[in-house]
Amino acid sequence: MSIKNRKSTGTLAWILANRSQEGLKMTEKRMDQIIQKDEELRKLASDIATNPAVLSSSIQELSEGSFVYGFHYGIDHQWIEASQKLPYMDESLIRDDDKDATLEVFCQSKAGIYYADHMIKCNSWKWMWSQKESFDTEFWMPIPETRVSSN
Repeated sequence: MSIKNRKSTGTLAWILANRSQEGLKMTEKRMDQIIQKDEELRKLASDIATNPAVLSSSIQELSEGSFVYGFHYGIDHQWIEASQKLPYMDESLIRDDDKDATLEVFCQSKAGIYYADHMIKCNSWKWMWSQKESFDTEFWMPIPETRVSSN
């Protein structure tokens, strides 16, 4: 359906009045998608106003969607940049039985290789990764404890 034939002139007027440089490149298809989403939201608002059960369902969907979004956000933001912080700088990652070594951490190299490694203190002052063939660690993250139920 062409933009010119749309009844949702308020949305179309807003799009046209507020487009940035990127908006100037907006295709007719993308504008149709925005107008369709606007119409869906207006219908949902109308449904909520006339039927409270729709609101309950929408809140549940929103809650579930928020949880999934948060889960993915958490997974994507666990990596720590090695140029900013290294495992030996986190007291909770120093081994209890050997203060000159850290616990294993999960690493990603600049080449995209994933591996587990730990850091050791050499000559009582310099920390380094334990693997001599360093993969040029770019990111790392602690490996969480496994909690196994005895049931």
